Amino acid sequence: MKMTVSRYLWPTGRVTVLAALLSVAAACDRGMTVKQAAPAATASGRVTLNMKTGRILVGKKWFAPNVIITNSQDVAITVTDVELGTSSVRYSNSHLRPDSYPRTVPAGSTGELDVCFDLKADVEHTFSTEARLGVHYNVGDHSDVVEAAMIGGPLD
Repeated sequence: MKMTVSRYLWPTGRVTVLAALLSVAAACDRGMTVKQAAPAATASGRVTLNMKTGRILVGKKWFAPNVIITNSQDVAITVTDVELGTSSVRYSNSHLRPDSYPRTVPAGSTGELDVCFDLKADVEHTFSTEARLGVHYNVGDHSDVVEAAMIGGPLD
């Protein structure tokens, strides 16, 4: 009797386990890294950007990097906008908090920026070539932009 049960259940059990493993593997996205390609600063070097390297699933159609701006000037700056540019598309920041901008960064201080982009393509396609993150800010009546180059690659 035991032999009959195992003869009929074992092949079915093996097929069930194999099917479960294949479905889990098919449902998983690969991961990738998006990182800052080079240091980012204004010509004077007084305003800089640092983006923490992010690990993200390749199928995602949003990108929310951790961006820190440093103001080494003697006066405060006011960040007015952040945008992401690729070779073919420019994305506006769809920040998560409505009171995020304008944002004042006092003289000699750093601040984390609220940044999120809804992408037309997935992150793998968006960051297959270099993209640029631009932070627009004002110092008094003068407007400027500091840009950081970003590139995607395999997981570190």
